[in-house]
Amino acid sequence: SESYARRVLGVGQAAMNRAWKRQEITQVPWIDLPPIGEPYPHTATKQQLASFLNAIPEESHIWIYCMIRLNTGCRDDAAKDLQPFQIDWQAGLIRLNPEGRQQTKKYRPVVPLTSYLNAILRDIKADYYVNWHGAKIGSIKTTWRKIARKAGLPTWF
Repeated sequence: SESYARRVLGVGQAAMNRAWKRQEITQVPWIDLPPIGEPYPHTATKQQLASFLNAIPEESHIWIYCMIRLNTGCRDDAAKDLQPFQIDWQAGLIRLNPEGRQQTKKYRPVVPLTSYLNAILRDIKADYYVNWHGAKIGSIKTTWRKIARKAGLPTWF
């Protein structure tokens, strides 16, 4: 895609500019980057989201993952990394950026703990809330695709 080509060329451009600044090379060629691509055109409807959630098997780690994402508005990694020590039960807050982890441009805020998410997470006794038999989840892609296919959703979902 154009965005992939732009990213790869941009990395090369940055490397050459760095080498020029360090006087490792004498000149840098002009690199014309492809235009910035259009934003992702797909947005799930309420009906599609309901179909997906209804297709999730009982007691699935994907259900907890989805509830964390929907109740906090966090990114994928923040949901998969969420641990019990990040929740302040008395104050009703979730610190999506754990203590000791450097905050990045993909900001992980402190968000309110909803009553629904509170009820779900209180019963989980594991190191990570999103887990498979106690082990941290690396990726949910395969399971996500299976559930989306079962729900009859388009491939982009």
